Amino acid sequence: MCVLTIIGLVSATTWYQITDPLTNEGLQQVNYQDVGQKEYVLELSNVGNGKIDILSVMINGDNTPDTVQLGVTYDSAAMVQVLSNPDPALKFTDIHASSIYPKLSLKEFHAALEKKVQTPMQYGLRFRYEKQPIQSVTIRYKYLGFTKVKTITRWFNDEAK
Repeated sequence: MCVLTIIGLVSATTWYQITDPLTNEGLQQVNYQDVGQKEYVLELSNVGNGKIDILSVMINGDNTPDTVQLGVTYDSAAMVQVLSNPDPALKFTDIHASSIYPKLSLKEFHAALEKKVQTPMQYGLRFRYEKQPIQSVTIRYKYLGFTKVKTITRWFNDEAK
């Protein structure tokens, strides 16, 4: 019995360590030429079974972004993005003000679009960082009660050159 318990604990620990429910599927970059600033929105999804709560966001390892917000679209298939005319279905808040809930199935997605009951559907991390270039964005988050870390470099390789 003791051996089965140890095997179960090792299996659960291994599964948890390799599980990464926070996915990043895109990046929007907005250039404000008149003030010489850039702003970014990382498209995020939760492919896990529990909610994700963002704890912190760091740039290039240990630098705090100048601004950072979590964007959520409600009852809308629109991606989280910075638009010249704000979308009423999109709300940007403090990163601690909302969770990132598991991605809806296609059936749940269509039902939420029809019901219009403020269902969160799309997520994005909006940030600005004055000191360029950006080489990585590191997100610390809570998932199933444990702290996990995701470092995203994929979209910033060209920035570093």
